[in-house]
Amino acid sequence: MTTNRVSPRTRPRTARSSSRDGHTLAHLRQDGVATVRQLRALGVGSGVLAHRCRPGGPWQRLLPRTYLFHNGPPTARQRTRAALLYAGEGAMLTGPEALQLFGLRYVPPLPGTHVLVPYNRYTGSRDFVTVLRSRHVPRPRNVAGFPTAPLPRALVDTTRLGADLQQVRAACAEAVQRGRCSVEALTEEILGTSARGIAPIRAVIQELLAGVRSVSEAQAREVLRTGGLPEPLWNATLLLADGTFLATPDGYWPDTGVVLEIDSREYHLSPADWHRTMNRRNHLASHGLHPLAFTPAQLRHTPNTVIRHIAQALTTYGGCAPGHIRAVPIGWGRASSAARASSVPRAGPA
Repeated sequence: MTTNRVSPRTRPRTARSSSRDGHTLAHLRQDGVATVRQLRALGVGSGVLAHRCRPGGPWQRLLPRTYLFHNGPPTARQRTRAALLYAGEGAMLTGPEALQLFGLRYVPPLPGTHVLVPYNRYTGSRDFVTVLRSRHVPRPRNVAGFPTAPLPRALVDTTRLGADLQQVRAACAEAVQRGRCSVEALTEEILGTSARGIAPIRAVIQELLAGVRSVSEAQAREVLRTGGLPEPLWNATLLLADGTFLATPDGYWPDTGVVLEIDSREYHLSPADWHRTMNRRNHLASHGLHPLAFTPAQLRHTPNTVIRHIAQALTTYGGCAPGHIRAVPIGWGRASSAARASSVPRAGPA
């Protein structure tokens, strides 16, 4: 008599694989993602893996040799974890996703997840993962549980990945303005990497070294240069003769007492904001200064009008510098940093 029996090999494999899921998840602590090598080390054979990743099965393959322990859409964290595991040991996040992890708001919208690996690693870009190889791999930081390139390197790599000048300006200005990254650290970073593809951030670093701290100030600087006007001190601290703080205007010409202010809508949304601005401007005028205010829209759309007003003010108040006001430039030592930044090599591997 013939009896239908389940083979001994099939019966325990199903039972073991069911109980193993919870053990695997608890052991790896990797957001429910693992590599085939890790799974094999835990005793999960190729047959079990194929069975669990079958159509309609409980697992799925996210990337080559990288698996997710459920069959639904992966979360953002799981995609990030999968990208790092796929790229291999020593890989770290860089580019826009790293900027987000560091808490920046102005992040260039470049698609995918970008990982940095050593130059001798031959893992290629695949699906949603872009792999950057470099001979100069920094020591990663642990940010939100992920190995992440330091912020200066992530900014440089974001530029190399294709972010344009305005996007790089916004990200770098925010990082410096919020104290997340120093201009000196950015300068050091471009000194240690290839100049290929980083022209936008080189230009932005020169702006930062000059004292510029926002996209609008950078646009104003371009307008002034186009008009052949002298460059002001950007974000200098103005002190009275007794050392009392007066203001930190966007731009200041110390030989004329002319002050440049750029009124962004972001900071003047409420009547209270507007009243504070008016009070500050009147306070400057009461000390013999000559404030001029423009909006970012005026800088973009009517630059010639801006140039004309500033040129007229500089001519009118030439030689009228208030002697009781001292301007302290932002960023001591920026001249030497600028000289070093200008010596970045022009070619070579990243």
